[in-house]
Amino acid sequence: MANLMDEFEALLNESFEMDTPDEGTVVKGKVIAIEAGQAIIDVGYKMEGRVDL
Repeated sequence: MANLMDEFEALLNESFEMDTPDEGTVVKGKVIAIEAGQAIIDVGYKMEGRVDL
């Protein structure tokens, strides 16, 4: 069981170290929805991007 927890901890720590784009950085993405005057864009990170229309 401890080995499984060690693996989980390593994966969790690795996910926190992933690079995220800085504000103002241009990234490619795919529009996946339009709601409340915003385009919701999948940019390949943990959360989607949002752009005002």
